[in-house]
Amino acid sequence: MKPSLTWAAVVTVAAAWLQSGLVARWRVLGAWPDLVLVAIITVSLLFGTRAGLVAGLTGGLMTGFSAGAAGLPFLVSRVLVAAAVGQVRVRLHRENLIVQLLAVGCGTIFGEVVFLALAPDLLRHPRALEIVGVTAALNALLGPPVAALVARLPLPLEGLAR
Repeated sequence: MKPSLTWAAVVTVAAAWLQSGLVARWRVLGAWPDLVLVAIITVSLLFGTRAGLVAGLTGGLMTGFSAGAAGLPFLVSRVLVAAAVGQVRVRLHRENLIVQLLAVGCGTIFGEVVFLALAPDLLRHPRALEIVGVTAALNALLGPPVAALVARLPLPLEGLAR
């Protein structure tokens, strides 16, 4: 693994660590932000598909293992989000705050819809779609600060964006 791809995985592991300890307590309207998904989308947006896929695979495996039975839907949804954002990023002005808000919000909705399609039992929750919307809004608010931190990684990642 190249050092820059290693940094993509490190960012996702750090996000998972923060998610399990700190962010899991931030509950708003029955939903909470998904910092791992924000990190995956941000890495894909800023540094391209390859780095995003590494982040998606890392985040999907970590979240999936912690979730137990729903592991495969987490893995597939996170990798698909990384691939989608990585492919769309070439048409976006990535440093723009509005682009970051929209990319993280829309990426979250896409990832959660894929997750719910792969784990349809969760759709039985009466507020499932409302929770997805609130999570997307919370994630969108976290997108720009996470992007600012990820953009300051010490190793150059420009070679990944092709």
